[in-house]
Amino acid sequence: MHRFLLLALLSSTACVHAFNLELLWAKMVDDEGEFDVDLPTPQSCENAEFSPDETLVATVAKGDFTTRLLRAEDGRQLWSVKEEGETECITFTADGKFILNGGENNALRVRRVEDGVEILSLPVGASIEGLRFSPDYQLLATGDEAGKVRIWRTPGSDPRQWPREPAAILAHGEDENAGGPKGQHADVNQVDWSADGRFLFSGSRSRWLKQWEVAAALKGGQAEVRRFGPLHASIKCARLSPDGALLAAGCGHDPQKKLPAQVAIFRVADGQPVLVWDFPDFQVFETVAWTPDGKHLIAGGDVLAGGEQGCLAIWKTDDLLTKSKPPVPRRFPVHNQEYLFFSKDGSRLLTSHQDGSVRLWKVLP
Repeated sequence: MHRFLLLALLSSTACVHAFNLELLWAKMVDDEGEFDVDLPTPQSCENAEFSPDETLVATVAKGDFTTRLLRAEDGRQLWSVKEEGETECITFTADGKFILNGGENNALRVRRVEDGVEILSLPVGASIEGLRFSPDYQLLATGDEAGKVRIWRTPGSDPRQWPREPAAILAHGEDENAGGPKGQHADVNQVDWSADGRFLFSGSRSRWLKQWEVAAALKGGQAEVRRFGPLHASIKCARLSPDGALLAAGCGHDPQKKLPAQVAIFRVADGQPVLVWDFPDFQVFETVAWTPDGKHLIAGGDVLAGGEQGCLAIWKTDDLLTKSKPPVPRRFPVHNQEYLFFSKDGSRLLTSHQDGSVRLWKVLP
């Protein structure tokens, strides 16, 4: 527990940046993990999100294959179920009554929040890496290891009434990573929607991000609007700023070409990069997130051995837009991350970690 006491002290004294974190609780949600320790066996909390009313937290794990439901107030576990394989992503339906997850069982799975019982499984044929509802919850986008973005119709409050087949399937393109065989599919690692639901964004192993027009996709027409990049390696994360003007993304390093991990920001209007940062001490950036007020960008991932144990990189958005070269981020010390998820008002932040933990933070102004 001394690590968390130290972390709390750091969080209460380190900031003059107008953004800081105070640890509220930390829970292990992967039985294969250990707090603040990199173990040789696969383990991590791959994803954690709040329920719509923000009273619950759902998590998925890499090591013990569990989906868990926690109470947001104190992290107390309400239930845990074992999946058939590693689960990568999770989210809630609009009414908070169901949880959707996806992963290496090659299916989109729906469970009841009240008891974790599975009520629906939609076969995909490939591991699902990312999923996200449209703002009105009438559509769901998934990205998978077959290099596809699939758009599902999700009308009504009962998932058992949803269509069993996707309404549209979009191919992201070939894998352009060094060493990959020609023609290999490009895993789609994350998807995001514009606030009006007109556009869908995806980042993939192809090293490119793409913008898709949803109406065209649903009609079977040419849906690709624009592409952003390329970055040095597989794009692991992509998130739109709250005003929809900027697209942030992160990627890993390329050891063969000796290229470092990167975080980049692009203008959505024309696809041009605003800033691109190289991080020689990071192996990969797994997650990026904007604060709900748009005033800060946060990025996290896996720090290379020999450096810090882990940290979040934090920038003020104004600095990103006004400085002629990439501003130096403030680094907040916390174990390597997999996912970031803010509460709607930005007062709390969930962080998922490669040691198998999920942590809830109070965001200090």
